[in-house]
Amino acid sequence: MSSPPLAATAEPRSAGRATVQAVAASTYAAAMVAMFFIYTILPATLRQAGHPPEVVGMVFLAYLPYALRVAWAPLVERWAAGQASRHRAALRLFLIAAVLAMLALLAVDPATSVWPLLGLSTLVVTLLVTAMTASDAYLVAMVGAADRQRSAVQQGIAAAAGGTALGVAMLVLGDHGWRGIVVAVATLSFVVALPALMLPDRLGERLTATAGPQRAGLWTFFNSPVVRRRLAISVFVHGAFGLASGALPILQVDAGLSVGEIGLLSAVGANIVGLAASLLVGAGMVRFGAWRALAALCVASLVGFGTAAVAGSAIFDWSAVIALTFLVMGTSYAFFVVYRALTLIVCQGERAATQAAALACADSLISIVAATASGAAIAALGLNGLFAVVAALVSIGTVIAVVISAGPEVRALLRHPSLEQPQ
Repeated sequence: MSSPPLAATAEPRSAGRATVQAVAASTYAAAMVAMFFIYTILPATLRQAGHPPEVVGMVFLAYLPYALRVAWAPLVERWAAGQASRHRAALRLFLIAAVLAMLALLAVDPATSVWPLLGLSTLVVTLLVTAMTASDAYLVAMVGAADRQRSAVQQGIAAAAGGTALGVAMLVLGDHGWRGIVVAVATLSFVVALPALMLPDRLGERLTATAGPQRAGLWTFFNSPVVRRRLAISVFVHGAFGLASGALPILQVDAGLSVGEIGLLSAVGANIVGLAASLLVGAGMVRFGAWRALAALCVASLVGFGTAAVAGSAIFDWSAVIALTFLVMGTSYAFFVVYRALTLIVCQGERAATQAAALACADSLISIVAATASGAAIAALGLNGLFAVVAALVSIGTVIAVVISAGPEVRALLRHPSLEQPQ
């Protein structure tokens, strides 16, 4: 049958474990402040500086470290040797280093120094994703598998809260110059990271002994049917969302929005929508299970992006821009939550954090490539054509999610071995 509701797989919980999950999630809030700035505000800033869509799309290459962190995730695990105190130390180090790297952007002019800007942005993302890897490894050392799955909802909420905080800052400072924006983003990143810097290094009980067996290796892990299903969802659903996300800054600027207005719309309103979407999909997973929640998300996304594909020039209306911004951000946050829940539950053993990093890397690489290609796709197909491609990809993902969540009878009719006994 499809993945069980979270409530059905719950482990005994303590106030200590709940606190660890919530505070560790603040890592994602800190990361989202800086990464959302790079993902949304920086492309809009470059577009306003007169750079063409092809150059604006290059900004999304700064997210490649997010897709490549599996290369150094084993080093983080090996150095820490399963000790929560060492994972906590790595988390602190890389969060603080990311804030300092963000401040280095003060020396760069976005109008004339695109490549140094991209280089520093890539460094910031590298430091942040390493901190996130340490955070995942810390959770593996401190809590069990069901608690890690449950923490996906808290991470989504924290990420949305961080994006909302950035939006408020952009609303106030978005039209007050590059230097003011950079200082505000760096300061805000540090402030929301403070809870993560004060994590405990032990709980009252040892939980790591319940970890599952070690898989033979990442190749074996990726070849398992349960992992291949998740990769298929990444290709079609998150690839589609990546295309839509990459188009969003271009749509917003071409529709006449300023950086301050984009901060209000994308980073405040859309992140509030993302927060609501995280809570909604979390409740759906508790009630119906992760695969059914994903299927519902795909159906809703298909309706929204299909409408954008046939909207014609109305796509540049304020109401359409607002609706598309909310749709892209809401679906992205909801996907983050449900995909994290689906992946964390299959990551077991001593290399669980590396397995989680590998799945996150594959997923984010798909999204990054799609977002980077969005500028070229818009140049070739127009915005309506791009959203038609998005809708087509989501429709394939919808079929996959619906079939897996439908139950054993439907899968037996299809008789495909990769659909047997889903997790």
